[in-house]
Amino acid sequence: MKLIKCSIFLVNIPLTEPYHLSFSEVDSFNTIITVVRSEDDEIGVGESTALPGYSSETLEDMWNFTLQWGKKVPGSEIEDVIKQIKPYCETLPFCVTSLLTSLEMIKYSSNYQIPETGLSFYLLGAINSLNMENIKEEVEILIAKGFKTLKLKVGWDIEKDIARTRYVQEVVSGRANLRIDANQGFSFEDAQKYVLGISKNSVELFEQPFGIDKWEEMSDLQKISPLPLMLDESIHTIDDIERTFKTGCAEYVKFKLMKAGSLERLRELINQALINGLKVVVGNGVAGEIGCVQEAMISQNIINNAGEMNGFARQKENIFNDDILLKNGCMSVPSNYFFNLNYDRMEKYVKDKKHWN
Repeated sequence: MKLIKCSIFLVNIPLTEPYHLSFSEVDSFNTIITVVRSEDDEIGVGESTALPGYSSETLEDMWNFTLQWGKKVPGSEIEDVIKQIKPYCETLPFCVTSLLTSLEMIKYSSNYQIPETGLSFYLLGAINSLNMENIKEEVEILIAKGFKTLKLKVGWDIEKDIARTRYVQEVVSGRANLRIDANQGFSFEDAQKYVLGISKNSVELFEQPFGIDKWEEMSDLQKISPLPLMLDESIHTIDDIERTFKTGCAEYVKFKLMKAGSLERLRELINQALINGLKVVVGNGVAGEIGCVQEAMISQNIINNAGEMNGFARQKENIFNDDILLKNGCMSVPSNYFFNLNYDRMEKYVKDKKHWN
């Protein structure tokens, strides 16, 4: 199938409030959006959002990669472009995601269609407050909205992290599961102190306490931790999955589309983890509507826990005509969603753009 058009947009979309991570504070999404069209008038869309500190790939790297390959799209066969750029998934996943996923939406369209009845998937609710006095109100709002799983970020100050976690557990009081994410922010001593310093009640998992290459520390922590452990930033390849399984250093692994670089590769990685007996969590809290919906499409029939693809809910404005609804802790997406990108609405956030016919 021949491709006839490619458009790429560099957008900066502000968030409703800063998103706190142990290595960064995010107040807007710097996102590359790709739209491709085939000779059969099929349209594919993709996105990739930069997150320095999580990935070594910069926004400039991502934009330059998309420029380099985007201009080659018109006049090319879709199979040829996919074959040429897919090998970059392991080394430059954030760079390749926007263009490759837009092509996959056309090439494998039967796998990535939202049902006529729409797409629904349960999500977790994120506790973003760092101040103790605001936590109770935020937790009550999230539970009232129907979220059965909540996520708490830690990794700044061990004593404050323990105190804040204990308070969250007290407020939640068994009404929801709790996921805790350190985003690589702990030393082994702090992680040990943390897992032994909080109650294990209602804690579903404790995520990525150490840097990506700290496999030995993960194994040592697993031996003493009453909390189930999960790896995120450390998991990129099938070798990483098999290493997790063989060492037994984590019960859960987490996948994100921008970490996989490809819809098809994300599906393959999830399936391999499940085959190895690992529990899988999917979702990116730093992604816009396109990436979140694509992750939900893949997850809907194979993942039975709360998704973390909630980045879209952090944006001040949706750039599609149809809103993604949040009801009873569930995201709801209409069937024709991807065909209704609102270019006029997006334009005020565009920092650069290129079109090739």
